[in-house]
Parts: sequence; C-alpha cells; structure tokens
Amino acid sequence: MTLLRIAWRNLWRHKRRTLITASGMAIAMGLVISMSALQDGMFDMMADVMIRQQLGHAQVNHPEWPGKQSMYDTVPSSLVDGIQALPEVTGASGRMFSFGLAASETKAGGARYVGIDPADDRAITDLSANLVDGAFLGDAAKGEVLIGQAMAKELELAIGEELVFLGQAADGSTANELLTVVGTYSTGVDQMDKTGAYMHVGDLQRILALDGQVHQILVVGEHMDLSAEIAAAVSGIVEDGEHTQVRAWEDADPAMAQMMGMRDASLFVMLFIIFSVAGLAVLNTNLMTVFERTRELGVLRAIGMTRSKMMALVILESVLLTSVAVVFGIALGGFLDWLLIEYGFPYETEDGKGFSWQGITFPTRFYGTVRPFPFIVTTCFVFFVAVAAAIWPAIRAALLRPVQAMREV
Repeated sequence: MTLLRIAWRNLWRHKRRTLITASGMAIAMGLVISMSALQDGMFDMMADVMIRQQLGHAQVNHPEWPGKQSMYDTVPSSLVDGIQALPEVTGASGRMFSFGLAASETKAGGARYVGIDPADDRAITDLSANLVDGAFLGDAAKGEVLIGQAMAKELELAIGEELVFLGQAADGSTANELLTVVGTYSTGVDQMDKTGAYMHVGDLQRILALDGQVHQILVVGEHMDLSAEIAAAVSGIVEDGEHTQVRAWEDADPAMAQMMGMRDASLFVMLFIIFSVAGLAVLNTNLMTVFERTRELGVLRAIGMTRSKMMALVILESVLLTSVAVVFGIALGGFLDWLLIEYGFPYETEDGKGFSWQGITFPTRFYGTVRPFPFIVTTCFVFFVAVAAAIWPAIRAALLRPVQAMREV
C-alpha cells in the first residue's frame, strides 16, 4: 500500500506530462477499438453479402456437381418447399446453370445462363441492386432474360429486343429459344457483365429438358455463424448420401472460411504499429521521471528500500499511468463504436452506389460491429507495453548507488 501511495503521488508531480502521455495512449486505444469495430462490421457485412449471393449459408446439390458441374448433376427442385418450412431457414432458392450461345440479329457470343426463381431469390439476395436499365425478371416464367450491360453493347441488343439462346438439352436435342431482353445489369466485373445472363428457372428447365430439377439450392438463415445448424437441419430432410449433399458455406468454400478466420490478425498488426509509438512515449516519460528523481531514489535506497521494491515502484507508476489511459481509452473507443453502430461509415462510388467486387454490389454505408475481444486484447496489450516500457527505467533505478545518487543536484 505504501508503494501504491508513493507511485500515485509521483505520477501527478508533473500533471501536464502525465496527462499528455495518458491522453496519447487513450487516443491510440480508442482509435484501435473503433477501427476494429469498423473492420468487423465491414468484414461481417461483406462476408454475409458474398455468402448470401454466391454460397448461401448452406447449399444442396448433387455430390458430383461441385467438381464436374455437369448438366446432368441435379437435385429435385421440390426440395425447396420443404427447406423453406424449416424454422432455422429464412430463405431457400433453386438455381440452374448452363453454357450456351447468345445471339442477336447481327452478332453472337458465349454466355453463361443462370436460372433463378425471382420470388424465392428475393428472400436470400438482392440481385436487382445491380440493375442498370429496364426491369428485373418477373415472378412467372415468360421467356424473359436479364443480360449484362457489356453483353448488350457487344450484341447490340436493346430493351425489348430478342436474344437467341442456343445450346444442348439434357435429352440430346438442340436447346434453342427466343428470349426477350427485359433489362441490363452491371456488376463491375467484366467477365460477368460480358457473358452473364439471368432468366427464370422455369424457362431454363424447359429449354434444357430438366423439368423439376435444379443444380443448386442456396439456403440462408439468420446469420452465417449459424451455418452448421442450418446445414444439419436441412440434412435431416433432404440428404440421402447418393444423390444429394448438404454443405455449410465453410465446406463449400474453404478459402473464404480461412479468410474469415484471419480477420483478427489485422487487429494485432494495428496494435503493434500504434502502440510501438505509444510505448516510446511511455518509455520517455519513465526515463525522465527516473532522471529527475535520482537524488530522491538514492535517499529511498539509503533508508533501506530494496532493489526489487525500487523496480516495483517504477513499474507501478507506469501501470497507474496506463490505468488512467485505459479508462479514457475505453470511454473514447466506446463512444466511437456507438457512432459507427448508429450512423455508420459512408462508402459509395461517384454514382451514389456501393462499390462492387467479384460481381457483388455492397451497401453504401458500413456499420460497426462490437465484440468483447478487441476491448480485452487492446487493454491487455496496453498494459503489456506499459510494463515493457518501464523495465529499463526500473532497472536503472534499482542499480543506483545511494551515495552517488544523493550527490545529484
């Protein structure tokens, strides 16, 4: 208790220096906490949007489909209704895929056709956010097609004109159809905008002679962290092991799962960079304190204070200084986190839309996500830096010779 009182008294001998050092550490801590909240919010939102639009929180397909993506590797589309009825599921939608020729009156090119059920798809994705001109697909199969803006330019197709679908059906016959262009979209990804074409899954089933079949069923729940529970619930009603398989998104895309697992690495990078500078400030403060009190420390050594207690005194002063900084740092970080949660961080392109990446358009505003982990790690790291920065000054104080130290002016 005596050491604590002495350390606290010494801390406020130079109030300005103490407040400046503590303020710097508090600001650094608040920035790290808020940046972590923003990063977590961006990460969660981007991952959730990407997973919803590309992978689903879980997906059902033929066991051979992920590797071969053959036209014949399908599952019954009737499974969608049963999956949608599960309490763990908020939406499910079947999709079909086919490569073929897309042609206008004057030009032709390769295309990747994606069959979707617009009504079911709205529960899991927002593909209409990429719409540039015209209208989105109707809920009924009426021979409509939505093509990329680059494809429309390449084929010289306008809204309302007809696109020729030419490919191969599952029964060996030639698949051909006239489709009406109802709209164009843009994802920002050249390959998708030049070759991607969306149509009603009912139309694509009929054209490919695969009535009642889909290549993939995307399933979503409340949150991507519940993917294992969602996959387990879906497996209970659809998986037979031979013709269907159910996979959580982590199993469907291990690379994405690995990237999600690495998100805390950037927190440690921020901590290292920011508090390396803050640690120098603490070290400077501790050294100045020891130099200014050399005579006083010599007196303490002369009246019987041991070397270990001398080291403990200097380290305790650093810990108390850090405690003051932590209180204000957590308060600042909490306030900034509240702003990020309440108002978000605007991030939009020149045309007022969210940025696009890999064919996915994100919202125009990111919101923060608060987790206990950044608060705990940041606080522990700050104290670690404070103790580390006090070791050198503490050793110097402990090695002082009382006679020489008391001669210091």
